Amino acid sequence: MFALKTSLLTSVQLPILGLYLALNPGSTDADEAATLTRIEIDLAPSLDGSIIDNSPFDGNPDFFSDLPPNGVSLNPGLEDSRSVIEFDLNELPPGAIIRRAQLRATVIGKAVVSTSIPIEVRAFSSNGVLNLSDFHQGRFEGVTDASAIPINSTIKVDVLPLVTAIYNNSERKLVGFVLRTSGLGAINFGSLESGPAPLLKLVVAVPTAPASP
Repeated sequence: MFALKTSLLTSVQLPILGLYLALNPGSTDADEAATLTRIEIDLAPSLDGSIIDNSPFDGNPDFFSDLPPNGVSLNPGLEDSRSVIEFDLNELPPGAIIRRAQLRATVIGKAVVSTSIPIEVRAFSSNGVLNLSDFHQGRFEGVTDASAIPINSTIKVDVLPLVTAIYNNSERKLVGFVLRTSGLGAINFGSLESGPAPLLKLVVAVPTAPASP
């Protein structure tokens, strides 16, 4: 499910209009092209959980938990906990063109040992199931230091390139994110079960058919 806002795109949105016309070669006149509507969507996860490599610490995952919160932590020799969050892009309106995509997660607790807690975000094409192998999944999308982020504040990471690629090219259209840290400490994020849930904040353009004469 998602919340959305809509607005009409103006005539200056030429890249979007050009893409629409390229995908619809029968539309030879801009006046005949469909109206483009800008929609802001807050997409909720389809699933989330934590995957943990526990003692003896060997870099391989031992178990996963879908209990809240979503934990990201590193204590060498004892535990490496990574959060996995997945979203179903099939919920987007038909014909959507993704213009912006940002992963947002709210910090609800933390224990900082080192001077920084970099939260690395990796994205991957998901199979819709939380697997132990997701521990090592994903292409690097961005990193942010959570050590200075106050409790109840939100980290924001741009994830447009791979979200767009998965939406346009994957048959499943399911995108997963792995959050991990290389800093000593722990960060807890809100989850589906305990809230506030992570969000994939999207801005899309949706072509609609012209009104009948």
